[in-house]
Amino acid sequence: MSFDIFVQDIPANAKGAEDIPDDFRPQPIGPRRALVAAIRKVAPEVKFATPEWGTIDADDYSVEINIGLHDPVMSFAFHVRGSERGMFLVAEILAELGARAFAPGTESGFFEVDRGAEAFLRWQAFRDRVAKP
Repeated sequence: MSFDIFVQDIPANAKGAEDIPDDFRPQPIGPRRALVAAIRKVAPEVKFATPEWGTIDADDYSVEINIGLHDPVMSFAFHVRGSERGMFLVAEILAELGARAFAPGTESGFFEVDRGAEAFLRWQAFRDRVAKP
């Protein structure tokens, strides 16, 4: 199980998911090579076993990044497992890209590392409850 964060073009003035106009059309995040370069700048240890799927492994967390094969990239996802330190890495990558993301379970619907950690901790409690052997 992972805590999933979904990146796409989100209007800068939207304070919550409900603030996105129905007629809003997201623009590309950017070329794949620029996205991969930004990820590598923040996390040089990232491994791309395939062009569309990257993995960052640390002692207490892992982050998988599914960027797909489309170029330019319209959206992509982070899949965070382990400790909340992975959330801070995601925040650094998003800052490097100048991008925003959706995070289910947050009050606003958006990923914000300070508020996202709360949703992440709820997800961890849920995971621990349902994944008991």
